[in-house]
Amino acid sequence: MSKRSWSIPSNSGWEVFTCEMHHEVESSALCEIKVQRQYFDRSMASVDRAEIVPDFDVHLPQVRLSKQALRELHADLVSWRDHGRHFSRQLEARDAGGQSLRISIGPNERFVRSVGKDVLEIEYSSGLAMRATWQFLIDQSCAGLAAEELEACLECSPCKEK
Repeated sequence: MSKRSWSIPSNSGWEVFTCEMHHEVESSALCEIKVQRQYFDRSMASVDRAEIVPDFDVHLPQVRLSKQALRELHADLVSWRDHGRHFSRQLEARDAGGQSLRISIGPNERFVRSVGKDVLEIEYSSGLAMRATWQFLIDQSCAGLAAEELEACLECSPCKEK
């Protein structure tokens, strides 16, 4: 990852949420968001012979996120990694033009979980035009990597307070 981007990988390594910060817009950062997953080639009858290929690649090229909310997300990730505290954090800027982005970590009864693994949920909406949710399992190492990358990103322009 570059100093202007950070990611949250799944514990399986098949899914990843990535945020690249492009430039400042007042108290927010204009970001490019990607949510990607790899999976077995679905054109094959059996997964025994199937290659791992891109399964989905969602690209949101202009999402305005609050720099303060990103700092709070960093603290949330560290707290979950160290103490298992579940959280839900709204990240969009106050004047984001109808966009909403929420990241949360916590239990979800639809997932088989084990100790130290919870579900990362990413919810995005753009007014009435689009709404999407992505979920995958993460563990403390995933949150730790994300927290390190996000911290480095927040220390770099466009997010560093002047």
